[in-house]
Amino acid sequence: MVVVIIEAQVPPEKWEALRKVVKSGISEMKLFPIAEIFLTQSKAEPTLWRIISVWYSWADLSEAQSRG
Repeated sequence: MVVVIIEAQVPPEKWEALRKVVKSGISEMKLFPIAEIFLTQSKAEPTLWRIISVWYSWADLSEAQSRG
């Protein structure tokens, strides 16, 4: 398994837009051989958000990256 974490500071007025974009992106990502995708928000620092994707293998991640 391979875990990819993308982290960003997001101001509160952009939280709902982030949720919507990630939700639509997750639907598209499910076309790839991916185990799971999560959107998380830090409790200690609420403006800190992470998209966490879990891939079955490096090969699967590389294939997805090559497709754009």
